[in-house]
Amino acid sequence: VGALVVELRGFGERRDRRPPWQRDGSAARDPLDPNATCRHAAMVALLLGRTSLGEKILDCRAALAALDGFPETRGLPVWALGNSGGGTLAWYLAAVEPAIAGLLLGSCFATYASSLGAIDHCCDNYLPGALRWFDFPDLGLLVAPRPLVVVQGEDDPLFPAAGVRAAFARARAIWASAGAGDRCRLRLVPGGHRFHAEEAWAAAADLVPGRVRA
Repeated sequence: VGALVVELRGFGERRDRRPPWQRDGSAARDPLDPNATCRHAAMVALLLGRTSLGEKILDCRAALAALDGFPETRGLPVWALGNSGGGTLAWYLAAVEPAIAGLLLGSCFATYASSLGAIDHCCDNYLPGALRWFDFPDLGLLVAPRPLVVVQGEDDPLFPAAGVRAAFARARAIWASAGAGDRCRLRLVPGGHRFHAEEAWAAAADLVPGRVRA
């Protein structure tokens, strides 16, 4: 099993490189503050009439097209794996990209009201107007019956367990209506906001073609 890692806008080599005088002081105090990574890119996207989520989806679709350009990877099933903002992106990507064969998500799955609507998150996770039309798990209508595995920490402060269970109940009903209830799995495990790798591989092992390795 191989992996293609996409350098997302606002992170890594694509991080905010403006001088300190162009940014607020919080970034200097806390390198994990969204002002140090994704905030400026997300706000500029809004200035241009776009969203950070949409731009990142375009990047991921370009990556999928690149994979299809190599004979070694053409036609192979491609799963999307992501944690936190990466999991959120993978969820939206699968909703619009049929090439995604399955999803392994960590620390991202909850109702809007319990997470983004109640707790401060990185601003690139927000989709303007979304709640007028759907809740986060409702996108499963565009993803099912492809496999969905979600692993969340029970003590994740950004995604409270009650909101996770409520969201997954809606998702499970969608997969059940598609005749694929066994392909929709939630693992709530001890711990906080991080990727629980061992539990994730174990939960998805029988769904992913070939062997899964951390």
